[in-house]
Amino acid sequence: MEVGKIGNIRSGLRPLLKVQLDSCTRCGVCVKWCPAVEELGELVFSPVMKMDLLRKASKSKPTENLIEEAKRAFYACTVCGACSSVCGSLIDTPELWESIRTGLVELGIGPYGKQIGYEPRVKSKYNPYDEAPNARLNWLPNDVKVAGKADLGLYIGCTQSYRQQKYAILTARLLQKLGIKFTLLGNEEWCCGSPLLRTGQEELVPSLVKHNVDAFKERGVRRVVYTCAGCFRTSLIDWPKYYGVPFEVNHVTQLMAELINKNYINASKLNPFTKVVTYHDPCHLGRHIGIYDEPRLVLTEIPKIDFIEMKRSKETARCCGAGGGVKAGMPDLALKMSLRRLKDTMDTGASALVTSCPFCLLNFKDGIKEAKVGLEVFDLTELIASQLGIT
Repeated sequence: MEVGKIGNIRSGLRPLLKVQLDSCTRCGVCVKWCPAVEELGELVFSPVMKMDLLRKASKSKPTENLIEEAKRAFYACTVCGACSSVCGSLIDTPELWESIRTGLVELGIGPYGKQIGYEPRVKSKYNPYDEAPNARLNWLPNDVKVAGKADLGLYIGCTQSYRQQKYAILTARLLQKLGIKFTLLGNEEWCCGSPLLRTGQEELVPSLVKHNVDAFKERGVRRVVYTCAGCFRTSLIDWPKYYGVPFEVNHVTQLMAELINKNYINASKLNPFTKVVTYHDPCHLGRHIGIYDEPRLVLTEIPKIDFIEMKRSKETARCCGAGGGVKAGMPDLALKMSLRRLKDTMDTGASALVTSCPFCLLNFKDGIKEAKVGLEVFDLTELIASQLGIT
């Protein structure tokens, strides 16, 4: 890698992102909202300083120290979008940070930590966990019947297929109980590409997208529902950049809200849940897409539930710490962010935390174990399924 070429990252940005990079006024409003700055206490991790780092690198030959500083700064970011939500210049920081990471990877400056294993694993086994492709559907229980072709396709994702199978099972059983016909890609399902895109490793993504889209088309699918917020965000925002997506894309929380509104799920027949509950907005579902109302509609339909908002919720919600590859690249930082968000939860007086993202679930459970607090964490689909007697 020729260190002088780091400045070419700016020139390689799409024109709109280049304009946005230059439109930063250095007002500093974003600094107090950045979770990396909050936990690490260094301004170099702030959005303003990251932009200055890139400008500095584009104007002169960078030193090795500057290169290492840039690598740490850009990879300590969870790409949560908190800075974008308060930006007066309307800079699309998630798109900008990921494009810059792509440039860093091309120069051999990234990825970071265990993120390095993503690309070879996805290339050889179509998932970042190094699991066998033909074991992807091992979670499916015998009592669930999957159609060969259907209007509705269910995309499970790598994490629930291999690491959090409980939630995949509950979603499938919920659809079956409600009489909703659906199909799966099964062992033909490949990684959505999110772990690669979030960490700047873009090369394999077009082939992943084409494979998944074509596989759904072969099954006659007109609508795909995603159980993972990251996969959903990737399919809605990123997939169309590489290949035409001829079907509707929804998250499972949207589907559940729809089923309640259409009385497929009769809220009066749900078992009561007599706990004080709060909800955490996953960044990929909330700030990146704007889905805030549907999860809350579903949650508050449960009889006897006592729902309370955290002080920082919706657009201003703190990131759980697991996004942007930080969980793999900088696990200590991810844990710190989790602990802070758990404090937000405890401050409400809630005894149960509900969310809609497998990575948020994992990071919160790690935080609870670390802090030794008696807080329960639920996936929203898990909670609705259990109130319908589905196990």
